Amino acid sequence: MKDKKIKTLKWIGIGVGIIALLWILLVTIKVPYTAQVTYTEQEPYESVEYYHEQSNTLSCNEMSRCSCLHYSWFGLGACDSCDCVRERTVTRYKTVEKVREETRYCNLWKNIAGRC
Repeated sequence: MKDKKIKTLKWIGIGVGIIALLWILLVTIKVPYTAQVTYTEQEPYESVEYYHEQSNTLSCNEMSRCSCLHYSWFGLGACDSCDCVRERTVTRYKTVEKVREETRYCNLWKNIAGRC
């Protein structure tokens, strides 16, 4: 009777050991998988910027996109100071959302359960 109990306890111990070993293997073995990661990035683009410039030229007219600010000889003479609208190309940045694939690792247990 005593030998039967010892054999039973021995097999229970072996079974528990095997289950524990399998559990440890399931938790420690890492499996690679591909995940899609969303991230943001600053992207440059060119834009036109308008600005005002004061000039002392005598060509204040609609063609030069200038208007007179001051006439000489108390307003009786020619225009001696102009306000001109100019344009220039500038680089600006916009935030763009992108997606990339990334390799990650998950333990075997989560992989089997479908949680990776």
